Amino acid sequence: MKRYTIIISCFFAVLLTLSSCDEDILNRMPLDEMNDQAFWTSLDNLELYSKQFYSNLPKYDTYDIGDHKDSHSDNVYAILDFSEILKGTRVVPPSPSEGGWDYSNIRDVNYFLDNYEKAGLDIELIKQQVGEVYFFRAYFYFNLVKRFGDVQWFDKVQDIDSEGIYKPRDPRHIVINHVIEDLDIAAEYLGSGKLAGGNQLSSEVALLFKSRVCLYEGTWEKYHA
Repeated sequence: MKRYTIIISCFFAVLLTLSSCDEDILNRMPLDEMNDQAFWTSLDNLELYSKQFYSNLPKYDTYDIGDHKDSHSDNVYAILDFSEILKGTRVVPPSPSEGGWDYSNIRDVNYFLDNYEKAGLDIELIKQQVGEVYFFRAYFYFNLVKRFGDVQWFDKVQDIDSEGIYKPRDPRHIVINHVIEDLDIAAEYLGSGKLAGGNQLSSEVALLFKSRVCLYEGTWEKYHA
């Protein structure tokens, strides 16, 4: 009887071991893809993340650039695409997919700012990357203000169930103040001079863009009381 008891005990011990092993395997992170927890541990990953926004900068290879297009003025007459700005017909679109009312880039920059400290790296090592992301949040919001005036300001990630996504638009002067604050941080964090052969944002670029924001908004305030 004692022999059978030992055999049964060994059987359950082996079964319990196999069960715990299976559970451990099921809880392992995938080896063939990056997970969120592992991503925020590397300087290289932070640099990779911040560089994705560079493709949004305007390319100065044409007279028509962003909201500063000549076709928005009386300098150029666009036969096939008469400017809605000149017609006075531009409105806030009913959905993000229509007319530039898109917050995906802003969500992405806020996602970085919400998580980069998880890397536990000294701020001196990641100042460039953090400064770049602050610059781009200011850049994206400035474009929204130019196009729509009052817009929702978010400095944290908003999910589909977040109450904040249903809030009314914030007054443009509040948003512009946040834009200037972001550019001040960017100017403080970004390196100085001609970085990466002139292909990387610098503190001088942030200050130059800040002057453009202030000139634009100051002019708007002057003529719109």
